[in-house]
Amino acid sequence: MIKLLIRLNTKPTFISLTCLVLFIISIPLEIYNYHHSVSSTLGWFLLFMILFYIILCVLYLIDRVLVKLIKINTRLLSILEIVFTLCFYLLFKYYTRQLNLDCVNSKQAFILIIENPGNLSNSPYTAKSLFDKEISTKDNLIIVNHIPNNINLNDPPKFWKGSYYYNKYVFTKYKNVVLYSKPDLNIDHRISERFIDSLMERKKY
Repeated sequence: MIKLLIRLNTKPTFISLTCLVLFIISIPLEIYNYHHSVSSTLGWFLLFMILFYIILCVLYLIDRVLVKLIKINTRLLSILEIVFTLCFYLLFKYYTRQLNLDCVNSKQAFILIIENPGNLSNSPYTAKSLFDKEISTKDNLIIVNHIPNNINLNDPPKFWKGSYYYNKYVFTKYKNVVLYSKPDLNIDHRISERFIDSLMERKKY
């Protein structure tokens, strides 16, 4: 068995070494999490670990086939693997990008997030990472180039008391609109293109 492992690990590449390191590191972490997981999440944890090991094994076997059977140059293969890993990471970060909202000091009873149709000025933001953004505002109207799937209202206005109402809308003029409001505001029926236009007119966007 040891001889087989040594033979498999000759001519290491970026992926083969990464898979081995992740496998070794994951074992004590898995044992620790297994003993500290509550019964309701234990099944999901075990399923995640099984899928994790399957992915590692598949990547490792593909790498070894390319090196041992097809005999691709290990240096060239490592470069290609690094490029592929970076591209995958960037795509993952792009499609899971987040918009974080800080409205803790706002006095507004609702907040509308509008995806810019192309003729409006975007709200100022702070770049938190390569693709993540954070907007800190006291206004009730936020305009962004693109509304991501992940919007985190990290700090709602204090007088909302930690809870809020959430909904999404699609209009002819405004293709993507998101509403956050006080749970008891009952503003849903008022959200329309005319209502948004009136807000724009007040703010002079």
